Amino acid sequence: MNFNIPRFLASTAFAAALAFSGSALADAPTTEQSIAALSSTDELVLMKAIDQLGALRDGGAAAVEPLIEKLKSPSAAVRAHAAHALGQIGSAAAPAVDSLVKLVGDPDPLVRRQAISAIPATHPDRQKVIGLFVKLLGGSDDAVRLRAMQTITIAGKQAVPGLTEALKNEKAAFWACLILRDMGPEAADAAPALTALLADAPIETRREAILALAGMPEAAEPSIPAIAKCLDEDYLQLAATFALGRIAKIPADDQAKILANVGGKDQVLSLVSEWALARANPDNQEMQKQVVTRLAVALANEDPWVRSTAAKALIALQAQPELVIAELHKSLPGADASILGEAIEVLASLGPPAIPHLTAALKNEQLQQPVAAILGDMGEGAAPAVPDLVALIDNENPRTANVAILALGGIGPAAAKGSVQRLIQALQEGEGATPHDAALSLGKMGPAAAEAEPALLKVMSSSDDISLRVLCAWSEMKISGKSDETAAKVLPELTAACKAEHPVSRKGAAELLGQLGPAAKSATPALQSLLKDQDQAVRDSAAQALEAIGQDK
Repeated sequence: MNFNIPRFLASTAFAAALAFSGSALADAPTTEQSIAALSSTDELVLMKAIDQLGALRDGGAAAVEPLIEKLKSPSAAVRAHAAHALGQIGSAAAPAVDSLVKLVGDPDPLVRRQAISAIPATHPDRQKVIGLFVKLLGGSDDAVRLRAMQTITIAGKQAVPGLTEALKNEKAAFWACLILRDMGPEAADAAPALTALLADAPIETRREAILALAGMPEAAEPSIPAIAKCLDEDYLQLAATFALGRIAKIPADDQAKILANVGGKDQVLSLVSEWALARANPDNQEMQKQVVTRLAVALANEDPWVRSTAAKALIALQAQPELVIAELHKSLPGADASILGEAIEVLASLGPPAIPHLTAALKNEQLQQPVAAILGDMGEGAAPAVPDLVALIDNENPRTANVAILALGGIGPAAAKGSVQRLIQALQEGEGATPHDAALSLGKMGPAAAEAEPALLKVMSSSDDISLRVLCAWSEMKISGKSDETAAKVLPELTAACKAEHPVSRKGAAELLGQLGPAAKSATPALQSLLKDQDQAVRDSAAQALEAIGQDK
């Protein structure tokens, strides 16, 4: 038998190309066809094959070596697609790490970004990955540096040793300080190295080092003398004052320097200085009252930077709620609603004592949405605001009405007594997002919203919106529990939703079926069909659901 290898390879590549061409003659390509299609000269076919292999996740391990070769392609698009696919394959693509690292210097920005994203997914040693990315901080490519910073930040405390080492590199130190600043107390081990920078690093780096120390007050106590020296430099004065206020232990001589800035032309520096002194003298009640008064007055300032500084200072000061509320009442009457946002933030930070004042603010049309959202975030303590939130559901602005509905759900069971009937009406008669928000809030109220069950079941079985049907099933499960009786009510709709057009609905249905456990056994065929879904998240949810139900995949 004559077996012509070149002709065989050519025919295999042709068959693979046909599989990727969208022809009705071919079914979805197999892994072997996808690998064979990597030899195609048609760039679109080639990239589609690469994407198909990446979508296999760890099942694409057999394609790693061919994909590594594609990282050398003269086409930037092919290189980018190959890097992305290797990242999707994950740890099985570990042999690709060195090649991906080389792509960090690729001339094409998309290729660089895809390579940087893929490296953490493929490299089994997290510390080495962090080391690789820390080295990138000193580079000149902003896009690469940003991706590196994002990856390092995700690593959290594990990145601190590498970042501490980076502080010794003048080009990388500034960026390392930014990351350490965002990490806060987690980065405490870097405090000595940050302090060392205050002696002779470039002034921008010194400023960021001071702010990083401010985020770790306890660890920064030994740094107080070095930070205090920076009070003498105009560019560093504000950062140093803020840091000393955060540490809240300021030597007398340095307090005098800070006091000299109170009432000066720089309003922000003046406010931060007063705040820092109040933090350093917590037992001086007269000083506390004076500072709260000045900060409250500053909340009505026309300068947004001044208002923002005053709000943050009041929140951080943690003064007595009654004192803060009293001063706000004195300084804010008649203020334009456009500048009251910071005052609302301050009120929200005070907790339950501020609820009557937040509720009163619902009468201001410009404040209704942010205040309603804040009340929802406060939970059951905001129950006194329920009648006012219910009234907002009739607001002519649908966004305001929806925020009020969601706020009632945030308050939870404590909101049920005064709101369930109105939420049922919103569920049945509302338009747009309103029925979804109503179903969500009813579910968050749990058994306290039991009277809504008939309405939820009716909408679940009759709505044309499959995402709403899935949400109603979730709410029913939250209200009545995950019993066999509940399963009998929701199983038909959830099983049908496994065939929904949108992957979010398919994923949601699979997750809820999994929560029902063995009671959802009859949905096994529908879930097994989702194991072949084109969406990875749907496949994962289906597999987890089958495991919870106790069925083989």
